[in-house]
Amino acid sequence: MFCKRCTVRCTNSSLWKDERFWPKAWGESGKLLRRFSRSKDSVLLGADSFWEGVDLPGEQLEVLVVTRLPFENPRRPLVAARNRYLEEQGLNPFSQVALPQAALRLRQAYGRLVRSPQDRGVMIVLDRRLVTSYYGHRLTKAFPKKAKVQECSIKQLEEKLSWLKKATDSEKNE
Repeated sequence: MFCKRCTVRCTNSSLWKDERFWPKAWGESGKLLRRFSRSKDSVLLGADSFWEGVDLPGEQLEVLVVTRLPFENPRRPLVAARNRYLEEQGLNPFSQVALPQAALRLRQAYGRLVRSPQDRGVMIVLDRRLVTSYYGHRLTKAFPKKAKVQECSIKQLEEKLSWLKKATDSEKNE
């Protein structure tokens, strides 16, 4: 899940270089979701419209990668105007609005991954601010208590994800 459409396009262009990741479709989210849900071992790149209202139950979605914390761009005119208004009222726009909204979006993203007790999956947040910033603990509270939040290296991540590969391989052999 991306916060910017231009990052989706750049990543999409990079994936084209590896035939294992050749994009199957590009465009309207409904069409992408239908194709994604019918295919195996697929990679779906999504931005704003994929943060909410997407239903990919069970094995359709097992790994969710969030590239950046989902804060609104403070340079957008409406966001900037709202922030100025809040500051004029003596409020901190970051702690009063931006942080709660980002926490809600992270909770919604996690909800795409784990919809029922039978669902399993891993949500990988590539933005270290989740574990290193002074406000990171407020964001991690957005996740269910059973979700473990921890920082790890790429090697550790590969080891942690090995259960998924083993499960997928054993299902293919059945």
